[in-house]
Amino acid sequence: MDKRTWIAIGVFAVFLLAYQWWLSTKAPKPSQKPAPQKLEPAPETTKPKPQEAPKLPQLPDTSFITVETETFVAKLTRRGGVLASLTLKNFKAPDGKPLELVREPGLFHAPEDTALFSSAQGYIRVEKGQRVSLEFSDGSHKKVYTFEGTGYLLSFRADLPKLELYGPYLTERDRKADLGASAALWRSEKLHKEGIGKLKRGAKAILGGGLKWFGFRNHYFLWAFLPSSPVKTVEFRALSDSLASAKVLADSLSLVAYLGPIDPKALSSAGLEEVFSWGFFLIAPFAKAIYWMFVQLGRVIPNYGWVIVLFALLMKLAFFPLSLRTYRSMSKMQALKPKLEELQRKYKDDPQKLQEATLKLYQAYGVNPFSGCFPVLLQLPVFWALYQVLRNAIEFRMAPWVLWIQDLSYKDPYYILPVVMGAVSVLNTFLQPGVDRRSRMTSMLMAGLFVFIFLNLPAGIVLYWLTYNLYTTVEQAVIRAGGRRWST
Repeated sequence: MDKRTWIAIGVFAVFLLAYQWWLSTKAPKPSQKPAPQKLEPAPETTKPKPQEAPKLPQLPDTSFITVETETFVAKLTRRGGVLASLTLKNFKAPDGKPLELVREPGLFHAPEDTALFSSAQGYIRVEKGQRVSLEFSDGSHKKVYTFEGTGYLLSFRADLPKLELYGPYLTERDRKADLGASAALWRSEKLHKEGIGKLKRGAKAILGGGLKWFGFRNHYFLWAFLPSSPVKTVEFRALSDSLASAKVLADSLSLVAYLGPIDPKALSSAGLEEVFSWGFFLIAPFAKAIYWMFVQLGRVIPNYGWVIVLFALLMKLAFFPLSLRTYRSMSKMQALKPKLEELQRKYKDDPQKLQEATLKLYQAYGVNPFSGCFPVLLQLPVFWALYQVLRNAIEFRMAPWVLWIQDLSYKDPYYILPVVMGAVSVLNTFLQPGVDRRSRMTSMLMAGLFVFIFLNLPAGIVLYWLTYNLYTTVEQAVIRAGGRRWST
């Protein structure tokens, strides 16, 4: 690639690096204990009291009622009716076990928990098409859960004035990325998001008027609560680097809970589609189209790594006319090189005349020196949209490709793909016509920058760029083999 093309790529690379840095700043930093210091003795009255860590509620019972649907397995304490555990059957945790989306301290705590009780059987199976309700009562107050056989929704109602909810729970092995995405969410006139790190600096109280839903999220999963009765206030408070609480006040509570993946199709069942990030408005249409293509290809090809490889081929074929145009422009520039050098010698002391003569030469031979940038600039929205999809789509979470790549949403553990990608980029530069020594050095520096940027990006993104570069190598070989027929 010529110098201008590399500059275009470099600008985008710097932008991508800045975005990655911005994401990393959203993750709350773990608190550090200050180094011990020697202090002068002071009167007892001046000693500050140590700040106590927030106390998490204990489960009111160790006896559980298990409710299993096609989608999840829920465990509720027999006394108190606290949702102590909810395990998703179709998703795995990093250790390979089914993913426990809710765990201690659980959900739906209330001050009256120790009095509420249910004598229902210990195991309840809810089949597809069925609805089963489970009641916990003390004669004066009650909690009622309603489960459906499929989906990620459950209904909850209680004649209680106060309720405590907890979340989000970390689920990914990339703890930093999961922390960076962990936040409290609520929807009133617009969608609001408050990172756990920001909540540590102070609680956030939301008035119930106009509140459509609230909850928590991490990178790939959502805990959302949609009130169907008036709510007075919801107060979010950080309890640790990764866990927060939502205290709900109301005369009585009735809501629908969505406990599941941040998946566009699943979110639509509760009207929560806006939680999935498609990128800003210019990128979103591309991201939606790419996601649709991936889903369709994934129905035919069971391995999303090979889906990425095929998608890169489709993109290369789509952009081939632009690549051919760039190759032809560079061939013409190479042919004009002796004339350009002659003009530089002739007008070496007059830069203005040199510029005028150079432009006339370009016009006479129909050459646009900036044409090499256009194909790259046109591809950047596609690449950025692809980045959004590969980074956020649940389909790529823990999706294997081959050999050591067992999670396309996580970085290459051995950094093999980024290094090979950089080597292929340099190789392609040597295959371009009319590349001088200086341009090759620039290409090598840019390739090194790309390797550095891509080291910690998800393997799926690196696989796409590597594959695309390999297709570029084949493409240039085909163009060169075509000879004059391709170059003019």
